[in-house]
Amino acid sequence: MKFLAVVWLRVKGLGRMDGNGKKWDVHSIFNGEIYFCPSYMVGSGRKFDEPGFLEKLDDIEGYIVSDISLFPSIPYWKITSEQVKM
Repeated sequence: MKFLAVVWLRVKGLGRMDGNGKKWDVHSIFNGEIYFCPSYMVGSGRKFDEPGFLEKLDDIEGYIVSDISLFPSIPYWKITSEQVKM
């Protein structure tokens, strides 16, 4: 069984950083959907804040996305912030 070898540094307030010091967010596909915005922008009574979201995108390299519904073989993708902005 192959595993993705990643070194993550989790520092409060800094998110997840790879071995090169680049910040990434980690998200999973759930029920065929994924949200790139922060969780405080999703759900009942919450609203999407586009300027805040774009600021977040400028602060991270991108997202590591996985589909855990296919466990034990979990596919993953790297999606850059620039791809999300498109």
